[in-house]
Amino acid sequence: MSTQGPAERLTPQHWFPPASHLIEYSSISVDAPDQLLQLVLDETSFQREQMEHAMKREAAERLRGQLFGLIIGLAGIGAATTIALALGDWPGAIGGSALGGTTIMGLVSIFVLERRAPHTTPPESDESSLSSTAETRSNP
Repeated sequence: MSTQGPAERLTPQHWFPPASHLIEYSSISVDAPDQLLQLVLDETSFQREQMEHAMKREAAERLRGQLFGLIIGLAGIGAATTIALALGDWPGAIGGSALGGTTIMGLVSIFVLERRAPHTTPPESDESSLSSTAETRSNP
């Protein structure tokens, strides 16, 4: 059991120990607080790099999805126009409108449903996030 109060527990959001602990650490080793500060700075830098990398990947994925959506939409409209012109009056109008309508409605519904879907992230526990961060950094 820990004798620390809730405000003194170390969590992934609170990497640096309280001042009372630093004083105790400095009595053991003079440069321990400096080492802890460097550890915190390194960890913060690593977390920032990981966040930036994830944001860049997400932006690239969205751009790719929009590009593919544009290509599929234009191909669907082109195919619908070709069918409408090739088959003539009623059959062409029905076939072209069915193909064009389903293509456009499918794309619109995918983009609308994607924006409405809630974005959830799994909760992180103290121990697993610390060990997974150390493993990620040691295995590039």
